[in-house]
Amino acid sequence: VQVRLNDQVTAPFLVDTGASDVVIPSWVADQLGLDLEGRRTGFYGTANGVVQQKLVTLESVDLEGARVEDVPATISPSMSEG
Repeated sequence: VQVRLNDQVTAPFLVDTGASDVVIPSWVADQLGLDLEGRRTGFYGTANGVVQQKLVTLESVDLEGARVEDVPATISPSMSEG
């Protein structure tokens, strides 16, 4: 699906009903201008083992008019889709 983040960037996402957090690719974080310096990190168990990723809060996430604000998210350097 196409998701609009912070009213700035539209990016492709997969819907995973079992996901703990919203995950955005690092290229999207770059386009949003998110400053990742000094950010807290979280540890996530994946099929490939445990990964450590930066934590952010998105101003908004909009999926075809379903909008949520102040959304916790993490940045993935390895994913191409959210």
